Amino acid sequence: MQNYSELKNLIRRELNSLRGLISGEAATQEMDALLEKLDSDSFNLAVLGQFKRGKTTFINALLGDNVLPTAVVPLTSIITAIRYGSAPKTTVIYLDGRSEAIEPSQLGDYVTERGNPKNARRVGHVEIEYPSDYLKEGVTIIDTPGIGSTFLHNTEVTYNFLSKVDAAVFMLSVDPPVSEVELKFLEDVRKHVKKLFFVLNKVDNASAAEVSESIAFNGGVIGEKMGAEPKVCPLSARQALEAKLKGDPELLRKSGYTDFEFELEYFLTREKGNVLLRTIVDRALGFVEARRLSLAIEKKTRELSARALEEKAALFNAELERFLRDKEANVHLVEWDVDSIIKTLDEDSGKFKKEMAPVVARQVEEFIDGYPRSGNREFLNAVKGRLYQAVSDACDAWRVREEEKIARLYAEKAKAHAERLDEFVRRIEKASFDIFNVEVKHYSLGCTVDLHTPLFYGIDAFMEEGMLLDTTATALNLLLPPPLFRAQVRGAMREKVERSLDMNLGKIRYAFLESLLKSSKGMKASYESVADTLIASVRSAIERAQAKKSMSVDVGKRSAEIGRLLAALDEQRKRLEAIELSYLQP
Repeated sequence: MQNYSELKNLIRRELNSLRGLISGEAATQEMDALLEKLDSDSFNLAVLGQFKRGKTTFINALLGDNVLPTAVVPLTSIITAIRYGSAPKTTVIYLDGRSEAIEPSQLGDYVTERGNPKNARRVGHVEIEYPSDYLKEGVTIIDTPGIGSTFLHNTEVTYNFLSKVDAAVFMLSVDPPVSEVELKFLEDVRKHVKKLFFVLNKVDNASAAEVSESIAFNGGVIGEKMGAEPKVCPLSARQALEAKLKGDPELLRKSGYTDFEFELEYFLTREKGNVLLRTIVDRALGFVEARRLSLAIEKKTRELSARALEEKAALFNAELERFLRDKEANVHLVEWDVDSIIKTLDEDSGKFKKEMAPVVARQVEEFIDGYPRSGNREFLNAVKGRLYQAVSDACDAWRVREEEKIARLYAEKAKAHAERLDEFVRRIEKASFDIFNVEVKHYSLGCTVDLHTPLFYGIDAFMEEGMLLDTTATALNLLLPPPLFRAQVRGAMREKVERSLDMNLGKIRYAFLESLLKSSKGMKASYESVADTLIASVRSAIERAQAKKSMSVDVGKRSAEIGRLLAALDEQRKRLEAIELSYLQP
């Protein structure tokens, strides 16, 4: 992560340098907000794969320390998110929303199959803070339960884990080769994760010929499923971890880790991070031009008579009043856009429920009709499991499709918002030229599209017995003859399916709504900050010029100061443009 961190540090230095060249409380606050945006940049990297592929050792290698427990038997059964913290800290988040701080040494009691069999503790996920340099620039690593385990519920946890990750590492190993279970899982993963890295682990246990053969075979099989053969990075996570613990760069290179790190760095600087960093640099260039505009107008107005200055100030203030009215209208447009997206979401949700409720009910009814003779308790548990799976599959598939649709709609609205903002800036620049004959360089202010979707999403644990039978009568009903009991459960199925769908669609709607409101709030804030900063720059220049006209001041001294500031801003602009040209091209 060194190159990406260095690029962020370079941009951070330039932002701090620019902060010293701007003036005004509003502009200073906006620069601070830009620095905060840079510092809060996050990157979520999930590690996926079958048990015994060495996922946990690989994560420890990334961190350079034995943070997570490892063993020769399948261990991880709970999703674990690891992010930067100044001191080690471990927090358990339960399925009911409760959180509990635990000692790092207790981690195995919550995230492993041995310590928490079949998730008896009802853990949702675990969050770890750790003082690793690898995590300092906003990286969050997510360790997931393996697939294809003898512990079937662990596979369900991973399948139901719909993480809004930026990228995922899909772990393979020299032996055994990729399995059908993994290929099926890979197909599902591709619905949620746009960027996949393929790592062939444990190459230290095989000859060079065996490694080459494994890369060719695994790459070919995966390529058939994906439509294009992926790049597979061979490495030894065990050697990489050992190298980092010993501080041995030669062993680290030999492990193959540095080649993988290069691939990850390229993705960060040229793909994922590119959009955010380019937006920040563009915004900084906008600050440069706003400050240059202010100084240029102040310089130009010093050449005017008091009367001419008053006339031009009146003209510009009249334009500003129109600009401010347009600004308010455009801010309200953002709110209307969000309302229209929510309306679409509600319409789609209602349509989905209407279409899927009978389908899901029919699936469970067919399961009931075909279930072999058994005791009522066993039958009830089996029906609960089938209903859970049917509702989970339906809601999961719909959520993925709907998220793509909502993201597309939001991107369209965000693009229109950015175009309105760009046009607003152009109008102020044109008015400055028409009235004061001051020209500045225009920078298109890009708009990042981030729906802020939650990192963790899961189907509600709604399958209590009371949802199949009246809670007060459950014990009595279980004593009914099996045919009568089955008929009663089957008869209640349509209503229970609708309630289950309602519950989960409501949860999905809330997640989308929260994301849209948070994102639109940022969109409105960006519009207002750009507009207000530019307007304030021009107004302050005019007010300063008017004040100087009525005072006896050293005009030559101020003119020289303006000249120095303009020269410094020109140098600042060149450095920012160089960063954009060298590192942040689309």
